[in-house]
Amino acid sequence: PAVCGHVGGVVRGYQVVQTDQLPDWPGAGFDGQAVLDNAHALLTFLHAHCTRPGGSYWVLKEPNANFLRVFDLKALCDEYTDKTNAAHNPFGHAVALMSWRMAQRTAGGAAAADRRGLLLQCAELLGARDHPLLWSVAHSQLAQMAEAAAAAAAEEAAAEAAERGGGGGGGQ
Repeated sequence: PAVCGHVGGVVRGYQVVQTDQLPDWPGAGFDGQAVLDNAHALLTFLHAHCTRPGGSYWVLKEPNANFLRVFDLKALCDEYTDKTNAAHNPFGHAVALMSWRMAQRTAGGAAAADRRGLLLQCAELLGARDHPLLWSVAHSQLAQMAEAAAAAAAEEAAAEAAERGGGGGGGQ
């Protein structure tokens, strides 16, 4: 990273330093190993508790607090909608867009189920009336995935049928 030197809000220079040198930087005042330990503890907690497929979570540290809060944004969206009977909620659009972006980065294979879940979450949160373009594209991609899965299943069934039909005759 580059460390910028500011005087009165104006950059007066910068210096490129190695990340592992930052704790030793004059005035830094933090223990690099403690940062790594805290990061490891946080990732371990998130891995153990944030397990909903396609889940969207918000990690918040308030100023001067010595703890973090983790919010399940899908649960917050559902709770807000249930309490207010509102079609819109403050988290829905952001979570939908994040789900969309994550789905676009997910490629076939075992990740297909994750991609499907992300696209479904996106479509559920957006609604056709408020965001027709993204909603329809998400549904189009879901349909393409279903069509590809059906074609693959039909191809596999045909291959199995061919094996059964041609495998018992004993070739000479």
